[in-house]
Amino acid sequence: MHRRRTAVATRAVTAAAALATVIALGPTAVPAGAHAGTTSYASTADRASEWADLSQRLDRLAGVHSSPPSDVQTDGYTTGSLLGNGNLGVAVGGSEHRQSLYFGRNDFWSSKSPGNNTPITIGGLTVRTPYDRGDEGTAFEQTQDIRRGEVRSSISISARPVTVTSWVADSEDTVVTQVRTTSTDSVPVLAEVWGRGDNPDHPAAAGTTGDTAWATRQTASTPDSLWVNRVGVATRVLGASATPAVSAPNTSTLTFSVTASEPVTLVTAIRGGRNSTSHLRQARGAAARATPARVATLDAARQDWWKNYWLRSHVEVFQPDGGEDLTLMRYYYGSLYALGAASRAGSVAPGLYGPWITTDTPLWHGDYHLNYNFQAPYYGAFSGNRGDTAEPAVRAVLDYRPTALRDLAALPSRPAGGAAFSQQFKDALGTTTKGLLYPVNIGPWGVTSGSSDTDQGGWYGNQTIDASFAAVPLIATYEYGQDRAYLASHLYPFLKQVGDFWISYLGPKAADGRYHAMGAAHEEDWAKDDTLTLGAIRMVLSALTRYSLTLDQDPGPRGTWQDILDHLPPPPTATYRGRTVYNRDYTNTDFGPLVGRTIVALEWIDPLGAQHDPRTAIDTLDAYDSWGQGNNFPKSFPLAAKLGYPAQRLHDLFVQQISNRMRPNLTVHSDGGGLETVGAIETLHAMLARREADTITYFPHWIPGRPASFTDLRVPGGFLLSARTDGTTPSRLRLTSEQSGTAQVTNPWPGRTVTVTDGSGAPVPVTFDGPTLAFPTTAGHAYRLAATRAGEIQEVGGDRGVEATDADAGPPRLASRDLARWWTRPGDGTVRAPGSRPAVREGAGSAGTPVRLSNRAPGVPAQRRSYDPATRQS
Repeated sequence: MHRRRTAVATRAVTAAAALATVIALGPTAVPAGAHAGTTSYASTADRASEWADLSQRLDRLAGVHSSPPSDVQTDGYTTGSLLGNGNLGVAVGGSEHRQSLYFGRNDFWSSKSPGNNTPITIGGLTVRTPYDRGDEGTAFEQTQDIRRGEVRSSISISARPVTVTSWVADSEDTVVTQVRTTSTDSVPVLAEVWGRGDNPDHPAAAGTTGDTAWATRQTASTPDSLWVNRVGVATRVLGASATPAVSAPNTSTLTFSVTASEPVTLVTAIRGGRNSTSHLRQARGAAARATPARVATLDAARQDWWKNYWLRSHVEVFQPDGGEDLTLMRYYYGSLYALGAASRAGSVAPGLYGPWITTDTPLWHGDYHLNYNFQAPYYGAFSGNRGDTAEPAVRAVLDYRPTALRDLAALPSRPAGGAAFSQQFKDALGTTTKGLLYPVNIGPWGVTSGSSDTDQGGWYGNQTIDASFAAVPLIATYEYGQDRAYLASHLYPFLKQVGDFWISYLGPKAADGRYHAMGAAHEEDWAKDDTLTLGAIRMVLSALTRYSLTLDQDPGPRGTWQDILDHLPPPPTATYRGRTVYNRDYTNTDFGPLVGRTIVALEWIDPLGAQHDPRTAIDTLDAYDSWGQGNNFPKSFPLAAKLGYPAQRLHDLFVQQISNRMRPNLTVHSDGGGLETVGAIETLHAMLARREADTITYFPHWIPGRPASFTDLRVPGGFLLSARTDGTTPSRLRLTSEQSGTAQVTNPWPGRTVTVTDGSGAPVPVTFDGPTLAFPTTAGHAYRLAATRAGEIQEVGGDRGVEATDADAGPPRLASRDLARWWTRPGDGTVRAPGSRPAVREGAGSAGTPVRLSNRAPGVPAQRRSYDPATRQS
């Protein structure tokens, strides 16, 4: 970011089934099925139990303001409680005597307003006393309920206790606000509907129609405007008689009373968009059609959306003593909540501060900064089985292609000047460079954001890496979902155009037999072979080489790509305090000035994915000593987890930064962007489950002695993983495959044999190669992994009971919470695993009846254990 200012049942639609669904809201239509993260497999009963436990956890982790939030209206990341549906965002603030809702939308961008292309605020809704005199009472509590996606404020209005609850509909831009009181007296209430009215460039108006109060706002309309964005806001009262009025040119009101027996509901419809002329009519019409039944339908759909969102995957981490790791969990689930509220498939992508734009002057234009900020919110989305949240970002990147091609062709005639487009940058590009070159700053619909200098092609800051960096979520979409149609129609053509840029920009080999490039790791640097430029080239050309083989295309260009990869310089290094560290480039050889700064000398490793020496990378992280630097929060911690940084120290550093930065709305403050801080959830995912070099590892870098569990984390290749650990030994390992093929797994129990069974309990053939095992998978099937030795019975079950396994038989299921079911020989009273030994049958007995477990593997002495299904003790 550049500083131009000082400041086997399917719960959801599978990827394959969704492929036919196409989102066509912008110039680029991206198949919905291309976006990994909407699939899980489990029984209905399992999901019911899972949701009951998860609901309790989410309720414990709600965000709570015990005093009125400050800085709700801000140019940065709001401190207010958050609501959102992926397009409409509501920042909730207020005081002891009012609840204030501030409306923003991902698509409410100005165009060519004097000097700016930027998202701006809309207006809001305020609930307060209708009297001018001061109110009484100091009680205040505001709860951000992340399970349901609602905000509840306990305040006093007209000296009476009032609870105001607001939520946003899932399927439309409608805000529902319910006002309740426990007072024995009737409580008079005033609702103000307003469009922000202090900026004449973006005019607002207000009025009433029947029992509806409304306001409008539009972006500037100038001769060079690409569009005019118009939005109408209309509010109507259900459950009480309301008196409408206009109190200011930009504000209308509704006055009503609420009693303990008659809560009142305000329905606020926000409608409109680019070049809309029916925005007010649509908003008033939606408000007029609101009924209690309609509100109930929207409410059920909203709660159902959040339930399904939370069940996509979840993580639970404990302290060594068994208590919940509360700080880490509050950050983790608060971040997932912000992501789900800010970005959803089919909507316009959020900018730096999500849809919670509360002023007309967001920092850094609130835009899409492509040198990490825009991509960072999605760093943990794919591994969290929520890759579809990145669909708007993918579409924004693809939509910019025509603009980039046009601007690159025009750059030779663009006057050089300043950081936006320096003379040295212009000279390096020359007049024949082709392909895709993106600036740092873009917006939706193929536009460039920022100030007037961007009219001629954007703010570059001497960086050539932004189109490549923008490919990070595009590549992750394919790697985690394996959608070949998306690869062929979207990702591969985009990468080919970016590859064309690198080929033409690099030119021929130099006298040393290597390809070299000038660029900038830090904005406005100008140096030889910086790490970001080298990493971007490696990522793009490596992906092109792999994908051309997958698609059986372009054998000729493949040779060119490989030749460049084979002849790039190695990453620059330096010696700092006696250790070898990675440096930012070959021009600036002293590492010292990088200490305390953002870790650009390591981003070529993650998220750009280049090969590296882990020891050198860890030493570089330590040399930077910049865990608390504002831009590093979504960078340093995920990288450290993937490098194998000492796990306990990493946890402690992570929790320290969360504690220092987290606000009551469960977001983390950053000196860079705002929404980007959710990306650090990838830290936890990388410690719990990973797939590298085609090998899956459960708990690859977990903290010894700390219990943890995870359900349906996703790894590249289209696999969903679930497991738990008591801090020492993993158990309940499940793998679900969305592709037919082979799963290769690091043995979770070194030195022990592993059995794999499918959903029916049938054994699956396993082959072993040193510390890894492999087994065949079928798309849509789930598999369980368990450790055994001949002559041993291993407990691997959980809430539904235990499973007994032996060396040559799959695991039967034993004991449920209310009924024990097992396999047994008639008249023996001994539980046995089925196999090639004497015939067995399925039996049942009441919970609490002790049962003996027996294993008689051929040639192995029998072992017997007693098992009590009531206590689950053997």
